[in-house]
Amino acid sequence: MLLQLQAADSISFTLNKLTKQYFMSRKFPCSGLAMLIAASTLAENFEQEKAAFVAESPYYSDPYIVNYKTAIDLILTTVFGIDVKGGQKTATRQVNHIALNSKEDLGMVRDQIARGFRNDPDTRDSLLDALGFTSAWESASKNNQEGVLALLLKFRNNLGPEARAAMEAKGVSPVRIDHILANASALNKANIDQEALKSSSKEDTGQVNAQLNEIYDQAVDICKIGHRLFKGDELKQEKFVFKKILENQSTSAGEEYPEEESVG
Repeated sequence: MLLQLQAADSISFTLNKLTKQYFMSRKFPCSGLAMLIAASTLAENFEQEKAAFVAESPYYSDPYIVNYKTAIDLILTTVFGIDVKGGQKTATRQVNHIALNSKEDLGMVRDQIARGFRNDPDTRDSLLDALGFTSAWESASKNNQEGVLALLLKFRNNLGPEARAAMEAKGVSPVRIDHILANASALNKANIDQEALKSSSKEDTGQVNAQLNEIYDQAVDICKIGHRLFKGDELKQEKFVFKKILENQSTSAGEEYPEEESVG
């Protein structure tokens, strides 16, 4: 009887633990991908200023930052599918390069569709909606990295041969279309699928959130210490403001960062 009660208690504890893990919410006010890229940038900033951190406390000696970067890379690879070891110097450069190369082509094609089908508004609106411009162009046009990437993927996935022929017949540049598809293919090779760009991703489980929260918590720790270490040096201090890092990489960050507001 005692063994049965112990077994029942063990099962109950495990179920409670799994339930809490599954429903764990994220602590950070941005997407998981944006947070990880910012954390990767923060880790590079730490490397540049590591001597100051180690002088403050031996705790920050190797392998502190090595372990942190390894944890970031592991989630980027296993959850978001970005091969951070396979030829790309950093995930940040990878996605920034794709976004930069795509925005001008996307904007031109959007304008060409709007002008070419101005006398056929139903077809115009249908194309703009199917290719992702209706849902993603506003953010993409404001240098929102995730907006550009989401638009690229939807354009690639929904552009059929008939739609392309109709577009080209109305003056849409085939060269621009090819550029967009090439960049979308580059994105696909990097294995960043559309689900990774959505907060409602199928990978957005409590277990993944727990791992992401650990990365974010450590980022906040680094930022708090770095912010104080370089209190008299504004340029260095900004390298340890997480919100600033997010803004610099042109991602959609939230408005509130209470962890950093308390840092004087």
